[in-house]
Amino acid sequence: MSPTSSTTPRAAVAVDVGGTAIKTAVVTLDGQVAHRAQRPTPQNDPQAVIDQIAASIEELTGLVEAGQISGVAPGELTDTVGVCVPGIVDEDNGIGVWSVNLGWENLPVAQKVRELTGRPVVVGHDVKSGAIGEYTWGELGADGVKDGFYIAVGTGIYLVTLLNGTPLGPHPWTGEVGQLPIPDPDNPGGMTIAEQVCSAAGMANRMHRADPVACPAGSGAKEVFDLAAAGNATAARIIDEGLDVLASAIGNAVALVGPLPFVIGGGLCLAGDAFFGPLKDKVKVLTANGPGQPALLPACCGNLSQALGCAARAFRADGVQPLPPLRDHRPGR
Repeated sequence: MSPTSSTTPRAAVAVDVGGTAIKTAVVTLDGQVAHRAQRPTPQNDPQAVIDQIAASIEELTGLVEAGQISGVAPGELTDTVGVCVPGIVDEDNGIGVWSVNLGWENLPVAQKVRELTGRPVVVGHDVKSGAIGEYTWGELGADGVKDGFYIAVGTGIYLVTLLNGTPLGPHPWTGEVGQLPIPDPDNPGGMTIAEQVCSAAGMANRMHRADPVACPAGSGAKEVFDLAAAGNATAARIIDEGLDVLASAIGNAVALVGPLPFVIGGGLCLAGDAFFGPLKDKVKVLTANGPGQPALLPACCGNLSQALGCAARAFRADGVQPLPPLRDHRPGR
């Protein structure tokens, strides 16, 4: 179903494809989420994933055109739909180059979804889309900041550099800082990759290996920080070593681009001052002889950031610039 065109689109359909869930939203021009929905992601069946993306788009478009979504009238949707996917993504050509979670390789996502829906589709990397969402409608979007970094610290580590609100991406592997080789703190003389030490999953896995009783299988970074707060020296060391690696990645980015603000998303941010306090101290030391210390800010759009970024891409693809957010109505607040 294609929406009836209006003179100025005021909302967009956004689809955030994750490994376990496909999250969809209708997002207004000022970044408000007028409607959201979710359905399971099919496993190990790329065509089934494409079918569910298309079905999600049809469902939300139908609700808008039937006048069933408050604040969005029939005919106010963009023609273009924004979709984001995990893994390695060729954004220019709308291709999912590779995704372990979704089981695909070199899949023409934009083409296949357009064939099913009749709608133009803009496809982006999930974390880059989250960065666009934060810098369009998050804390810095409210201040009109367009240059900066976004770093997602979750299962892995991914760094996005934005200039004038646009993520730099000269290569599909751009930003994969979690894959950088580093000395392995658990194997002197050996090497590992950064995300095994400084990601939320990496910290939890290291703590489980060190003390499976205190940190049983299935624990996350929250449990590691809780253990450290209770005086567990091993947990405190694992956090400290992880923050050293993360601070180094931030310091290197500052050396290359300058002390632009960092928005940090992902599960580790939930640790609050226990995470940001020591991280800021470490970054301050690493940038002391450089151009200055960057601001380190928690992401404020939460799990909506990627869908918001998809919507922002859809608006811009149709030649419409998103409006800045109202400070007291920012997504996630």
